[in-house]
Amino acid sequence: MSVTLEAITERVISAAQTEDLDALRQALAPRARALVGEQNAAQLKIACEGGEIALAALRAMKRRLQAEHSRLGQLREAITQGVGPANVGIDLEG
Repeated sequence: MSVTLEAITERVISAAQTEDLDALRQALAPRARALVGEQNAAQLKIACEGGEIALAALRAMKRRLQAEHSRLGQLREAITQGVGPANVGIDLEG
């Protein structure tokens, strides 16, 4: 039994929305193969709409990750500010 283009597209959307990059990678290759062989205009339209939904989810994930990266960079900078040689003037022989 072959999986339909619509079912594969649903897997792509689900993976993108849940940010499951492994599942997304696994779903994209079969989707590409299914798109090549698809002749039904209605199925192609559904697949294209699904692709747009998945793309929007990936863009949202990218924005979230970029914001998180920036936030972590600010935290790293705040933690490392003022960190330098510790008490250089301590007399270790006394």
